[in-house]
Amino acid sequence: MSKKSFFAQKIRTSITNAHYYLESVSSNIIMIYDYNGTSYILKQDNATSGYEVEFTTLIQRNAVFFFTVTNLPIPVLEDKTYQIINSDPIYFIPIDGVNGISKGKTSHCDFIFFNNANFCFVEMKLNATSLNPQPIRKNRKKAVKQLKSTIDYFDKKLSKNYSGLILEAYVATPDIYPRENTAFQSIKVQFLENTGVSLYESREKKY
Repeated sequence: MSKKSFFAQKIRTSITNAHYYLESVSSNIIMIYDYNGTSYILKQDNATSGYEVEFTTLIQRNAVFFFTVTNLPIPVLEDKTYQIINSDPIYFIPIDGVNGISKGKTSHCDFIFFNNANFCFVEMKLNATSLNPQPIRKNRKKAVKQLKSTIDYFDKKLSKNYSGLILEAYVATPDIYPRENTAFQSIKVQFLENTGVSLYESREKKY
């Protein structure tokens, strides 16, 4: 059993209902899109070479959970997606939003994914438009808070045992944002001190 498969099983047994959300994906480029506060993996439509979002709604009837899936083609701009490039197959869990594992009840990051090397926490801020320092600072501050909240949650559920996977956290911001500037460097240092996890500002993870 691979490291990620072993860890996936650990998540299923440690986090209630995680098996309803945990998805295994294999592709050279995996694109993740935020729609109405929940993150979804884009499924390629081979007939059109375009992309569509696979919307998954979790419905509970009494004690039984059911999935209702509707494929709804919508236009998606590439620069509004988070991309995982040249990875071995990953496991993905949407966290935030009504269709995420938190069901929108708590302020967590948008999703997590992991492979045989890394366990990554990702917060999407790709709809930001202002380049003024104050909104940028506010976006980063909120993202860090959501990432830290999610790390704390998984630390508790998994007893801080990530089966040797390297933890990373990402704030996915627009390409127009100033990358790795002095202000973000300060945030990175403090985040690492507080969580023990390296923080990056990027909308992609390359292997």
